[in-house]
Amino acid sequence: MHYKRVRSHGDPDTKLRAATGEALAFAQKLVSDPPDTDKCVIWPFMRKSVSGHAGINRVDGSGVIYVSRFLLEKLSPQPTAKHLALHSCHKGHEGCVNPRHLYWGTQADNTHDMVVA
Repeated sequence: MHYKRVRSHGDPDTKLRAATGEALAFAQKLVSDPPDTDKCVIWPFMRKSVSGHAGINRVDGSGVIYVSRFLLEKLSPQPTAKHLALHSCHKGHEGCVNPRHLYWGTQADNTHDMVVA
């Protein structure tokens, strides 16, 4: 079971089910009290098994949103609908959700970052 969790989520201690509201509370704490570190903060809850990105259920129940996008929408206004939440650490696929690493960028910026990293 641990091996499967490492393969799927990068961490054998990943919780398979968070208590109701626990993930949202963790994300909201990142907004209200951002970590005072430049190190990556890894999402301790489930991540998308294919991409590895952290996801959270939308408050209105309309699906899942990436945690990085959720954080940026709370911390800074979204420039346009075409902008994406990007990671300066290039570790979004590893579940990094440190608000200090997030910025708005275009799909072209994202593609460039993937090639450079």
